[in-house]
Amino acid sequence: MALATARGVLFMHSVPSSLCRHVEKTIGASLGHTVELEWQEQPVLQGTFRAELPWVGPQGVGRVLTSALRGWQHVRFEVTEDASPGHDGARMRAWPWFFPF
Repeated sequence: MALATARGVLFMHSVPSSLCRHVEKTIGASLGHTVELEWQEQPVLQGTFRAELPWVGPQGVGRVLTSALRGWQHVRFEVTEDASPGHDGARMRAWPWFFPF
């Protein structure tokens, strides 16, 4: 039996410029296809960038994205997964302990 389709949004709130391409590769590996985000400068934290990515995939991809990204230092992100048949929606966040502001 195939998993039901889910959709959501990945919000990359702040990523150091040196990690942007590495984070894209991690996201792509989690989603099963190449990802190129449109990075914008993060005005609150100099030297970091932000991006958003709507996604569609099997139920549980939000957890897969969160698990793949949560160990990155200095990377702040949020993943939403909308409710789908038989599953509640979810919002998952990761914020490193160190806040330089």
